[in-house]
Amino acid sequence: MENEVTVDAWKANLIALILALVILFIPVHFLVNHGLLAGVVDLSTILVMIFVGSFVHELIHFSYYYRNHVTGVRLGFAWLCKVIPTPYTTFDGVVEARQYRTSLLLPTLILVPSAMLLGVVLHSYPLFVFASSMLIGGVGDMLVWRAMCDVPSDSKVRDHPSKIGALVVG
Repeated sequence: MENEVTVDAWKANLIALILALVILFIPVHFLVNHGLLAGVVDLSTILVMIFVGSFVHELIHFSYYYRNHVTGVRLGFAWLCKVIPTPYTTFDGVVEARQYRTSLLLPTLILVPSAMLLGVVLHSYPLFVFASSMLIGGVGDMLVWRAMCDVPSDSKVRDHPSKIGALVVG
C-alpha cells in the first residue's frame, strides 16, 4: 500500500510569496541603504536568473540521483501556462527516505548560502537577488522535507508522478 507525502501547490506558493516579501523588501532595503549592496536588476535579468537558477537547482537534484544510480532519473521541462518552460527532475526508481530528504535540501543548501555570501562580499545586488530567488524557489522542497520527517529513514519512497512530494512504498 502506497502512502502519499505531498504538499499542496497553493500552500507552497503562498509561503513562497510571503517569504519573497520578507526577504526582498525588508533586508534588501536595509542592505542597499547601508551601502552593503549595489547595483540595479531589471525584470528581464531577474527572470533569466530565476530560470537559470531553477535549472541549476533541478540539475543538483538530477546529479544526486544519477550519482546514486537511481533508476529512470530524468531532467526535463514542463510548460507552465503553455508559455514558460519549467525545469523538473523525476525518477522511476525507489530510494530510501533519507536519500529523498537529502536530495530535497541539497539545491537550497548549495545555492543560497554561496550566492548570498558572494553577494555581500562583492556588494552585488544581483547575486543577492539570485540567492533570494533560490531560497524562495526551494520552499516546495523544504515543505516536502518537513512532511517527510515522520517517514522512517530506511522506508522506501518514489517520486510522486503528478504532485509535489513522494509515495512511501515500503
